[in-house]
Amino acid sequence: MGMVSRSQQMDGRPMGREGLDALGIGGALEFFTKELRKRMGSRLVKVILFGSYAKGLADVDSDVDVLVVHSYPDPDKAMEIVADIALETSLRFNIPLEPIVMTVHEYQQRSLFRIEIERTGKILYTINPHDEARELASEYVFLAEKWLDHAVKDLEIDPRFAIDSAYNAAELAVRAFILLKGESLAKTHGGLIAQFTRLYREMGRDIGRELHEALMLRNRARYDPRAVLTEREARKVIELARKLVKLLRKEVGINE
Repeated sequence: MGMVSRSQQMDGRPMGREGLDALGIGGALEFFTKELRKRMGSRLVKVILFGSYAKGLADVDSDVDVLVVHSYPDPDKAMEIVADIALETSLRFNIPLEPIVMTVHEYQQRSLFRIEIERTGKILYTINPHDEARELASEYVFLAEKWLDHAVKDLEIDPRFAIDSAYNAAELAVRAFILLKGESLAKTHGGLIAQFTRLYREMGRDIGRELHEALMLRNRARYDPRAVLTEREARKVIELARKLVKLLRKEVGINE
């Protein structure tokens, strides 16, 4: 890990052992981070110290607040691992370690918590940006597949619901493709489609057109109570989502 002074804010560089020792918690956090890396491997995305210790305001009664960001498809698995290591660290070093666990998708969402983390947090570990984007894209694959499963089931109930679910799956794949190019996501549905089409011209304009058609169907399904939507239209959106998710799985190296 590179060395970071106590006064520096979160700038993308890991905080070194000397900086942690200055806070009186170097050994504990080094052990905690090392064990996370050992047990979570490439699923570990970030470990960030935040709160009073990161701000240099800790006293004898302060908790040691740490954010752990991961890319496990099953969040319960990550929670179990982090809880086990946090308990071992607390017992071994006699410190009140209190981790918060987030998926990489949750961490990517803008919030007051994330703004505060970025302003005052100290990075203990982070993967490189390319690998982080790939891990996030992998997580989008599993989320998109959940929406696809919903779409297929919804088809038996009402094409309206199936269209909405299938479009969600397609757009999640689009978001992942954009993140893999290292760009920030557009803020509108139409903007995402245009951004995706520009970045992946090799896929052809047809897929951009199909996405626009799917978005129009989704908008009718969601907002027009009088819209008459057919099973054929729903299946068309489902097939588009399937195609995008399959391409995304190949792009991030997830086997069928």
